[in-house]
This record gives sequence, C-alpha cells and structure tokens, in this order.
Amino acid sequence: MGTMRLMVAGALLYNALFVAATSAGGSDVLQRTASCAKALQESPAEKQELESAKERCVAEQGGLERIIAKLNEENQSEAEGMRGPLHSGLTGLLTSSLRSPTAVQILKCITKGRGLLLPDDSLDTAGLNARLQLRVTGSGLEDSVRMAIEQCGAINQYAVDEYLLCVIHRCAINSPVT
Repeated sequence: MGTMRLMVAGALLYNALFVAATSAGGSDVLQRTASCAKALQESPAEKQELESAKERCVAEQGGLERIIAKLNEENQSEAEGMRGPLHSGLTGLLTSSLRSPTAVQILKCITKGRGLLLPDDSLDTAGLNARLQLRVTGSGLEDSVRMAIEQCGAINQYAVDEYLLCVIHRCAINSPVT
C-alpha cells in the first residue's frame, strides 16, 4: 500500500500543478502551487492514519482485486469515460466512481478511519477545514487557504482528495505574487 500512496500523492500534486499552471498562467503559479501543496501536506501521523484506514477498508472489502472487479461491474457504462492522472491509485479510482455504492462505502470507511466522520455519517467538513488551516499556520498562506476553502465549497460525498486538489489550486491562485 505504500507504493499506492506515493502514486496517489504524485498524481494529486501533478494534477494540481497542471491545473494551476494552465488556468492561472505563468511559472510563478507553479512555485505558488508547490508552496501550497507543501504547506497543506499531511503530517507523518496523518499519513499513517490514512494508510492504516485504507489498508483496513480494503481488507474489509476482500482486497484490492475484488474492489476493482466490483467497481468495474457497477460502473460498466461509465468505464470508458475514465481518464487522466486523477484516476491513479485507490482514492483516485474511488473518487472517479462516486456513483458506485462500493466506492462510496470505501471512501466513507477511509473518512471514518481518519476521524472525519460525524455520528450522522456525514463528512466533518469543519474538522477537515480546521486541519487544513492548522497545517498552514505560520506559512504565510493562512489567508490564501481560508479563501480557497470558501471558494471550493461543499465536498462531493467523501471525496476528500478531490477537495484537497481544489484547495491547493485555489490557494495558488489566491497567493500573492512574490
């Protein structure tokens, strides 16, 4: 699972850099995107928490091969539309399959493992946003991240990684040019 985490992290950073560079223009935005991504990076404890949650949730579903087979079954009509680096790794695959009950169930399980599931089974958006704001404390990006959180709006079901990409992208756009 460690290799998968690196693949997902690399794909997320690549996608955030590409989106920010193409939408805002200029090489300066690449530096700002890298700064935002670095500042918003999970702590080693949070990374371990995520890794453990993924491993447990995959095991509960009978392993990765079984999950992929179930997703392919449930998303047969949508499979041809899958593309790009966002669909690399487990969370990318799950995020791209949000119409699948299996994908939603696993993302919900991962969200619970990260301590971000409320008693009513909804995502603790306030808790996630507080974590993001805490990560950037002292980085000079506090205002950029606060605005990014406001601009990104609601999270699509349990697609936390998709939301983080939005926050990184908007943070880079909101950051002052240096």
